[in-house]
Amino acid sequence: MATTTPPAAASLPTPVSLPDATDFLTDAQWTVLMAIMDTVIPAIRIQEDSTTTAATTKPDLGTIYLPSADYSDAAIKLRNASSPLNHSSDVLEAYLAERPSDNPAFTTLLKCVLSNVPPSKKRDMRILFSILKSVPFSPPPLSPVY
Repeated sequence: MATTTPPAAASLPTPVSLPDATDFLTDAQWTVLMAIMDTVIPAIRIQEDSTTTAATTKPDLGTIYLPSADYSDAAIKLRNASSPLNHSSDVLEAYLAERPSDNPAFTTLLKCVLSNVPPSKKRDMRILFSILKSVPFSPPPLSPVY
């Protein structure tokens, strides 16, 4: 007669150490890359009263502001899809409000991923980010009219 063993209790994944990353971008190039990452993965926050927000603060272009009902719907969907751990509202709110440039783990992981890019593509990335950092097509400063 075959015996069955009970299934193992769900355990947390074992952390894996990341390989050493080579930093081939300058600080200015990293600034450009992280600005792109903040644009692609923006922070999401609850929209405050429009009369108060517009009058007192400059809108943050790196953040998506959702009306309260839409934000609540998104948080519920995220809570249901994330995991069976039933995260608190504070954890979900912090997750949605986070930007890639504010998260050192994201930067470390991005450096590890980019370390595996072929040398020719690294060169192309350095050139692209340097071009994006410069302002070669900006209009000249206005001169006073006498």
